[in-house]
Amino acid sequence: MNSEELERLLRAHKSGELDEREAARLIGALHFEDLGHTGRSAKSATS
Repeated sequence: MNSEELERLLRAHKSGELDEREAARLIGALHFEDLGHTGRSAKSATS
């Protein structure tokens, strides 16, 4: 994912340049990489 582009979109939304719907659409169109499973281990999930 291009974090700079995501940051730019978030700033544009915060400043009022983009409404929620348009910001969500543009964020959804960004390329995301599958980073794999990042969940907790079985032991920590049960404690």
